Amino acid sequence: MITSPQELVWRGRLHLGDQPGCFGDASYAGLGCTLPLTLTQAGPAEAGAPVPPTGRVTLVLETEHLITQDGYPGHEVVVSLFSPDAVDARRWSRKELHREELRGGPESRIALALPPGLAKAFLAVAIHVDTTAAPGLYNDFVVTRLSLESPNYEYVASFGFHA
Repeated sequence: MITSPQELVWRGRLHLGDQPGCFGDASYAGLGCTLPLTLTQAGPAEAGAPVPPTGRVTLVLETEHLITQDGYPGHEVVVSLFSPDAVDARRWSRKELHREELRGGPESRIALALPPGLAKAFLAVAIHVDTTAAPGLYNDFVVTRLSLESPNYEYVASFGFHA
């Protein structure tokens, strides 16, 4: 198996939290943000080597100043998949693929199993501030990077939704 390095999908500085302006070099996004991305099946990197698709990818979310205080659940990340309706292909629906709490540290790895045979996947990565503390006491942090790891270069990513 060929291991692939992280593929940069998005890089920036989005400030999440309830204290606008505490990070002067980041755009304030409020209590949450959603990053859309398109994954396209690319196939194995080795020419002529038939590798069955695994449908497994890992999203790597990087942050700064993300802290979870003891006794609190943590910030939430939700990854959703958009797909056409089985009856009316003009209508699309969103299905939650993964949900977890971000517990601190500069990097969170989100392992996903995509539906089999999916040539193109439209994903949304939503990050929400933990709001179980009193307003004014939320942890403010910065989202800095979203990357993709895909074994055998099975999928490549682009930021936004691309038909």
